[in-house]
Amino acid sequence: FWTLEEEFKRRSLVYKRGILLFGPPGSGKTSLINLFAKMIAEKYAGISFLFEHPTVAKECLHFIRSIEPTKPIITIIEDLDVMMDHYPSTEMLSFLDGGTQISNVIHVATTNYIEKLDNRLKNRPSRFDSLCLIKHPSNEAKKFYLRAKEPSFTDAELDYVAKNSEDYSIAHLKEIIILTKCFKYSVEDAIKRMETMYTVKARMDVGDYKNIKLGFGA
Repeated sequence: FWTLEEEFKRRSLVYKRGILLFGPPGSGKTSLINLFAKMIAEKYAGISFLFEHPTVAKECLHFIRSIEPTKPIITIIEDLDVMMDHYPSTEMLSFLDGGTQISNVIHVATTNYIEKLDNRLKNRPSRFDSLCLIKHPSNEAKKFYLRAKEPSFTDAELDYVAKNSEDYSIAHLKEIIILTKCFKYSVEDAIKRMETMYTVKARMDVGDYKNIKLGFGA
């Protein structure tokens, strides 16, 4: 996208894109956005900013553009479905695709619940042109993440985590690192501790709160 400005201008198109990242909680959407922000700063000397109020963000975006007329910008909208519950939909729609759009911008939003968004957002190119499903990491991705964050893991430990961590999020993997390397749990015991979280969730889903006992000691 950042190399296509002349193609957009030649066709009198606003030089912007919108990307909506959706998927289960903890799947890595925020981590991916952090990589976007790092990339635009290091590779393009650009700007990224997180906002929570669409009308205020619109004014800020125009203010930034008045100071930096050519810098690439990424706007970040975390939990779009929650934001839509707090502000009139017209404000968000105006921000994404209103009559005073600025150029050289990518809008990036996340949601854990894409089904809560109406079609004016999730099925309207020029607001969000790309919808990207971010799933829980695959077994190979889990091992890659753990090896990158903690090189002391053995291949056997990585294989054990990968095989016994179905539907684990990046947050779960981070907790495994903390348990094994800071609290000195074995990998097997760390996995067992993670499994208790699923057990508690299952009980809470059916309203059985009475017999739940949680321990948060080391």
